[in-house]
Amino acid sequence: MEVKQKKENPCGGLFLPQSTPIYDNLPFSRFFEENDKEVIRWAENVLEKLEGRGILPTFLKKKENEDFRAFWGTITHIFALIVLYARQYKKIDTNQILFEMFIQNRGLVTNMVDSQEQMKYLFYNYLEEYSKRGRLDIISKEGEILGELLRLIRYNSLDEFIFALLRPEATGWAMGHSSPTCDRTNTVMNVSKAYEYTKGVQDLNNYPLLIPESISITQDENGDNGEIFNAMTFFGNQAVGIDGRVDLDKLIIIDPNLSYEISLQVKVSATDNENLKFGVAGYETVDGEPLSMGILENGQITGSSLWFHENEYLDIKNDGMYYYIKGILLSTNEKFLNAPTLNFPSGRALSIMPGMKYIAPIFIQERTVGNHPYVYIYDFHVKPLYLPFSQGYLGERDIIAAYYKNNAYQRQFTVETFLKNYLVGYKNIFGSELIRPYVGEEEYQILFKVFSNRNKYIPNARITINREELVTDVNGEAKITLPRGQWYYEVEAENFENVENSLLVDKDAVEYVQLMGAAYERVVTFFVRDKETKDWMQNVKVSFAGKVQYTGSNGIVTFEVFPGIYEYVAEYEDYYTVRRNAEIVDSTNIEIEMEKIPYYNVTFRIRDGVEPVSGASVLVTGEDIPNQTGSSNAQGLATGFIYPAGTYHYKVVKEGYITVEKDFTIYGNAVIDIQFNPIPKYNINFVVRSNGLPVAKADVTFNGTTLQTERNGVVTFVEVVGSYAWKVSKTEFNGQEGTVEVVDKDVTVEVDLVQIGYLIDFYVTDDNNTPLDDALVTVGTESISTSGGQAQFVRISGGYNWTVQKEGYYTKQGVVTVNGENKRVDVQLKLVTYDIIFTVRMSGQPVKNQPVVLGVGEDEQTVNTDASGNAVFNRVPGSYPWNVTKTGYEPRTGTAVLINQPLAITVDLVKQTGKLTVTVLDVETNDPISNAVVTINGETRYSNNNGIAASWTLELGVWEWSASHQDYNPAKGNVNITAGDNAYTIKMAEKASVPFNVTFQATIGSAQASGATIEIVGQSEKLTTNELGLVSTQLFSGTYDYVAKYHYCYDVMNSFTVYNSDTRVPINFTVKRVNVRIQVVNGSNIGISGAQVTFNGMTQYSDGQGYTTFNVEAGSSGTATASKLPQYNENSTFVSVGEYDTSATIVLGVNTYKVIFDVVDEKGISIRGVRIVCGGTVKNTDGAGRAVFGTYVPPQTLSWQASKAGYQSQNGSVSISNSDEYVNVVMTRNKCQVTYNVRTKSGSPISGVTVEDNISSGVTSSSGTVSWMVPCNDTYAWVATSQNYFTESGSYTVGPEEFSKTIDIIMEDGAVLEVRVSNGTNIVLPVLNTSSTGLNNLRVKWGDGEQTVGTSSHTYSSGGTKIILFDFNGMSANLSWSADGFSSFQNCLTRVIKWFTENVRTSWGKGAFQDCSSLESVVSWTTSLMSGSADSFFYGCSSLRSVPSGLFEFITSGTFVSTYRNSGLSGSVNLSSVLGGNSISDYSYCFYGCSNISSVSGQLRTSSNGTSLNYMFDGCSSMSSISNDIGATNIKTCIYMFFNCSNLQSPCRITFKYFSGETVNAYGFCDGSGVSSLPSNLFSGTVGELLLGRAFYECTNLSSISSGAFNYTTNGGTQCIEMFYGCTSLLNVSGVTIPDIKNASSMFQNSGLTTITSSLFSDSSQCSSYTHCFSGCKNLRTAGSQGSPITPPEHSVTVNINSMFEGCSNLQSAEYAFGDVTVNKPRPTGTDNSYIESGVLKHIDSCTSTFSGCSNMTSQPRWDCIVAGVKLPSAYMPLFYYFKTLFPPYQFGFPDVDSISKSGCFRGCTKMNGYDQYISACLLYTSPSPRD
Repeated sequence: MEVKQKKENPCGGLFLPQSTPIYDNLPFSRFFEENDKEVIRWAENVLEKLEGRGILPTFLKKKENEDFRAFWGTITHIFALIVLYARQYKKIDTNQILFEMFIQNRGLVTNMVDSQEQMKYLFYNYLEEYSKRGRLDIISKEGEILGELLRLIRYNSLDEFIFALLRPEATGWAMGHSSPTCDRTNTVMNVSKAYEYTKGVQDLNNYPLLIPESISITQDENGDNGEIFNAMTFFGNQAVGIDGRVDLDKLIIIDPNLSYEISLQVKVSATDNENLKFGVAGYETVDGEPLSMGILENGQITGSSLWFHENEYLDIKNDGMYYYIKGILLSTNEKFLNAPTLNFPSGRALSIMPGMKYIAPIFIQERTVGNHPYVYIYDFHVKPLYLPFSQGYLGERDIIAAYYKNNAYQRQFTVETFLKNYLVGYKNIFGSELIRPYVGEEEYQILFKVFSNRNKYIPNARITINREELVTDVNGEAKITLPRGQWYYEVEAENFENVENSLLVDKDAVEYVQLMGAAYERVVTFFVRDKETKDWMQNVKVSFAGKVQYTGSNGIVTFEVFPGIYEYVAEYEDYYTVRRNAEIVDSTNIEIEMEKIPYYNVTFRIRDGVEPVSGASVLVTGEDIPNQTGSSNAQGLATGFIYPAGTYHYKVVKEGYITVEKDFTIYGNAVIDIQFNPIPKYNINFVVRSNGLPVAKADVTFNGTTLQTERNGVVTFVEVVGSYAWKVSKTEFNGQEGTVEVVDKDVTVEVDLVQIGYLIDFYVTDDNNTPLDDALVTVGTESISTSGGQAQFVRISGGYNWTVQKEGYYTKQGVVTVNGENKRVDVQLKLVTYDIIFTVRMSGQPVKNQPVVLGVGEDEQTVNTDASGNAVFNRVPGSYPWNVTKTGYEPRTGTAVLINQPLAITVDLVKQTGKLTVTVLDVETNDPISNAVVTINGETRYSNNNGIAASWTLELGVWEWSASHQDYNPAKGNVNITAGDNAYTIKMAEKASVPFNVTFQATIGSAQASGATIEIVGQSEKLTTNELGLVSTQLFSGTYDYVAKYHYCYDVMNSFTVYNSDTRVPINFTVKRVNVRIQVVNGSNIGISGAQVTFNGMTQYSDGQGYTTFNVEAGSSGTATASKLPQYNENSTFVSVGEYDTSATIVLGVNTYKVIFDVVDEKGISIRGVRIVCGGTVKNTDGAGRAVFGTYVPPQTLSWQASKAGYQSQNGSVSISNSDEYVNVVMTRNKCQVTYNVRTKSGSPISGVTVEDNISSGVTSSSGTVSWMVPCNDTYAWVATSQNYFTESGSYTVGPEEFSKTIDIIMEDGAVLEVRVSNGTNIVLPVLNTSSTGLNNLRVKWGDGEQTVGTSSHTYSSGGTKIILFDFNGMSANLSWSADGFSSFQNCLTRVIKWFTENVRTSWGKGAFQDCSSLESVVSWTTSLMSGSADSFFYGCSSLRSVPSGLFEFITSGTFVSTYRNSGLSGSVNLSSVLGGNSISDYSYCFYGCSNISSVSGQLRTSSNGTSLNYMFDGCSSMSSISNDIGATNIKTCIYMFFNCSNLQSPCRITFKYFSGETVNAYGFCDGSGVSSLPSNLFSGTVGELLLGRAFYECTNLSSISSGAFNYTTNGGTQCIEMFYGCTSLLNVSGVTIPDIKNASSMFQNSGLTTITSSLFSDSSQCSSYTHCFSGCKNLRTAGSQGSPITPPEHSVTVNINSMFEGCSNLQSAEYAFGDVTVNKPRPTGTDNSYIESGVLKHIDSCTSTFSGCSNMTSQPRWDCIVAGVKLPSAYMPLFYYFKTLFPPYQFGFPDVDSISKSGCFRGCTKMNGYDQYISACLLYTSPSPRD
């Protein structure tokens, strides 16, 4: 296959390689095939760059709104298209034509050009210039737009533009569902689709249907291409079909000036009674009456009709095939000598009548009660035959049409819809032939362009020509169509001189008309400046003389108007509008000064209690201001509202909160406090199952939101109290819906989905289309017997094998595919027939020509046996009576029971027998003779006392008998045995009697029978009659039997009795009758049926085998004559007739022919051994696949059937006329459904594998299988390929009767990587195995056709994306892997597509994929086969946005150090999913630098031996939230855990665990983060010493701390140095207690505290330093309260309070900061010196600058000085002063008062009571500087 060379990006590498879903659906997406993707990228890049000030048109408020997107989308795309068009223009065949089209259709108009030559120069110059453009320099670094794009943007005049910009009404025809602006109009042919966008019928609701209930969709195919599509078909007993008149909502809009083609594909099942009608109706309005179209004759409309056919009905000539039917609808201005004929009989074009704006296509079938064929139609569409350029198209050449309308956009137009509607491209629109006008009066289109002598186009000019008056449009244009000739015209316009001229019309032309103005326009220039600053104002909207323009950067805008008085208006946002009148006499300048409206800032502070609420929407409304919205930030502040003084209304809304609204009034800058309460919400859990199993990816719609269920079938919504509708749906399942009530708790909704089953209806019939009952239909493993010929199954979508079998019928098989709809399967079963072979024998020898009769009634058939005694019948299984009869033989009968195989019946003919009883009597007395011996056929019997001897069973005929008795003379004779019982009497004479004369007289009829022979049984003498028929002999008395014979007569057998006298015995003979069988044959000895045969005066006609039988007297020989006219002439033969049946043959001469069968398979290979039954004759084909039958006498038609095991039987008929007939039979082999079952070694199914064999190819499903049908009795080779597995191949053989087969394919497991390489790149896979640990078995497919074994290195000879597949050659192995240090691999890896799922275990080294900066995705893998380290696993994978869940479940007692450090992980991160593992001791740096993470949830799995979280989320600047509980327990250290998380609103809870001797460190925990609140139990657990230094350093958004935030216990105290340093939003820490603070240095320095509560340090008796604790807290007003000092009453260490309140410039009172001081005297030792007994001053060792700079403090620290239980009146004096004068205090090792550093303690506290005394005291005793 030819590989296209990749086109260079004409825009360079400066554009983002992102997908372009907008452009993919645009109509012009195929216009520039080399550049279209770059066009959209360029355009989108321009949109991204538009950030500078002053770029946007003033009517666009914000760049986010839809108007802006539509405007800029259009402009930038037009610019990009112009550039690319310019680059391509030299490839267009005739640029002159293109140029003229542009000029004539306003492609290039400017007021600087007034000649064609100038236009041409500018046109090509523009194209040349544009062809050089297209780089990013159209946007400056500052965001300013440069060059020609700026010119396009500022375009606001019709005078100047270089592209064909069209009005909406000129963008082409818009017809119903198939407007060119529809989504699917991205190729030429689809522009014309009418009701649907596909050829097949998808949804009947899209069509205007007549009797919709009688129309259905059925699957069909057209031709041999095998394409399956949906067609609609009609049924019922009424008119039915597509009829636009019944649904006026589906009328199609037309342009009456265009011609249209209405077409469809149609097929009928039979050609009788089609009753089809095809036409179209017209409408003037959408609710009007249907109108007929015009009938065109001789160039004139002579009548009207709805129908495209002159005959009553459309005539389809052949059935079973689709016809492409087209109807032509001519425009109103097209006149033809005769209407064009259409592509079907009696077809004619119709003409659109004036005034018609809509059409309603019609295609119906008038079905009445009777037999009408079925009609199938699809691909119904309407399209224009020709679109002129004025409509936005350029003949048969390529052109772009765009729509741009300045300052007028609708909000609903987004970029997508705007571009789809107005940027339309077409390529070669002509999908059908153009109907050319007739040759006769020629007409041409003339375009008038009227302009002034100042090169301005003149609207409303009146043009009179050909008795018509035209009026020019805003572009000075007017059109008319004129016949050839010379035409006079006149042009007039107000304020202009009239023009008269003549015009020669011989082609389409443009007539330019210039009018001289009676008056000319004056130039009026406006100068607009700011009244206060006097600066020129840009983008001021100036309305003047009905025109609108905007000032430039110099504040100037210019208009041209005729003299007169005009109003002008100047408007600019935030300025008072200026509205005045000006009288224009001559060109003039007008200066406008605009006054700015004063505005004030309004800030809304929104809180839930003290917690700020972010994301709340604030709407402010009021009179004379536009509605303004904003939203609150993380601090709950909504800013950016600026208004003049006045009263307004606010409304605050946020999902989940109770809406608040209220009026407010402002007179200056204001802050509005709003309490915002949340609406309680509850979880609504949907559990979706089917048959008890969870259903994943089911769509659950709840309260308008749709989510998909997880693998466990569960999805959860959160909502407030209420009643909600829900709906659950999934493809191939019946959806469910309902409502759920949410009251006051979580709700679980359990849904059981039932998978959709579609009906498969089987209709089983026999050869006569009679429904068959009890046929067993099997689909898969389910079997159903038919009732009334029907069986119904229910199945979900898929392919199913079916088998239909019924006893006595051939089994049928097939495959039915269910694809989202019911299916019907029609099955016709053929009866199974078998041979019944009769073999007739007599005494073991075959009997020829013996008739055998089978069946009864109409089913009776007689076949004569052949020379082998065989008679063959072919019948379906059943019971058939049969009989074989032959004279003199026992009739043979029976029933042939034919089951499922041929049946052979042997018939042995046995002569008939009769039963003989003999009575022996005395001849004289008739008395019985006992003990007489009677012998017959060798069997002897003795008479009894009654003279009876019994009995004999004898064959029919004459038998000789003998009788003897000792007292009687022996006697002999013959007895004739007949069927049944025979009685015979023998009379015996006593011995010693004398003989008597016996005379025989023989006759035949009335004549004497001379020569007859008589034999007397028991006498040796043979008697012969004389000429008189007489003969005599002598016999003793007795009874005698005789046989008399005479030629051609039947033998006479009888008996007579001689008794004591002579006897005369008469014998009368009867002539025999014999059968003469005459066969009439042709020259090939083939019997001729229906021949007339005459013999012995009788005439008969030959049967099917040419036989006739005549029954005649023996000896009646004669001539037989036969004929069959006109085919056969008469012929005769002499037939000699003896005394036995005889036969003869008469040959008639005729030409005879053969039937030759040539049998091949589907491949054209001859087949041996095919059994062919032709006309009852059976033969098998030879090695050449041939069988020859005949000869046959024409004309005749023979049925034939061809069958062979392994093939589908074929049948048909052949007609013989005047030559040998050749029948070519293609035997289709039986089909076997082969299922390829692709598995891993462990048996897991593999999806997505491509399997290909000799017949077909396919891709395995999720079950690992793919199947199709293959011919039986053949061998097939298969190949299985997948980028994830090594290729496997094999072969198999399908037997002749094998109807299903499964091929198991085992594919070797491997790992698959995607890399992106350059030519010469060398990649080394980071496989750490050595030759001794499996490297020798490493097998790698490198993705470039190369495969290696035993090496991990490869050099590529070509660049691009490659897929690497590797394994250990099918061997089990342990893979060691780490990318750390493998730089080429790190630079090239883009995806991990698959990893080992069996056989190979992976041991991950540190940095498994470290620094793989291009890695975009990894696959989920089998963690049970993994071990090793997760440290630095994805370190530096900056392109990796997400990972599958559970990748690290193999980590146990391990660490996650730097696992995702500096990776591209983004969005919401679930710790349980992306980490996992168990007993993890260290998560340090795990997500360090992951700046794209937005939120964190899930659970850590910490170790009971302690876990570190140092720097875990350091630098996650986009992370705004983290769950309160992430399982952060047993924590030892969390240094800088959230450092610089600037968007984080609140940290997670940390539970510490104490380990003896260890310090728990949370230093810098949230340093520099954006947290605004600290939750309760932020820190909990037990610690030794806890370091919280800088924990919330400069968290400037922190505004609230829960009272229980620090809920831990400590036995080593808490270090709080700089803990809340710089927390400027932290105003109050009321109720907050931090256990056992040891050091509070700078703890709240520079924070926003306003008060300090006593609880803060209540548990901090060991706090040694408060240095700078509240320094710089400028909001602090008071420190402590009466009875509640901020420091504890006692300390066990010395205390430093240096600079504790330094710089608290707004601190007014510190009276109760340090509580009471108790002074006792005397000392316990009994001396006179006093000492301090209690209070903080007892422990202070330094108070330098403690209150320095507290310039507003009025009351000094207060205490009660209690001496010996007496409260002194010195409560408001500095204690140091009294210490020095009254009490030299020292006590138990604490510093002496004199030694305490007090320098600058109250520096600058000039407002403090006693300040002067303090200064005096300090001067006396401490010698401080004067102002300390």
